[in-house]
Amino acid sequence: MLRCRDVVQWIGTDALPGVPWRTRLAVRLHLAMCVHCRAYARALRQLARSARALVRMESPAPGGAESQIIQEVRRAAERWRP
Repeated sequence: MLRCRDVVQWIGTDALPGVPWRTRLAVRLHLAMCVHCRAYARALRQLARSARALVRMESPAPGGAESQIIQEVRRAAERWRP
């Protein structure tokens, strides 16, 4: 059985689809039993949805803090795009 630390590492990356089926099964079993890791996975999915929505938003007035944050998120999204 995987530890929470291991599961958090796997679900925090996009590498999980490429690992052996036994590892994927172990992660799913752990998530089925661990309320804390399920909550963490849910929070990561929500964060990813929010970041994608933020990237698609219209840019606010240039020079503001909101504009700088959106620009940084867009740059990060471009680096991680497959």
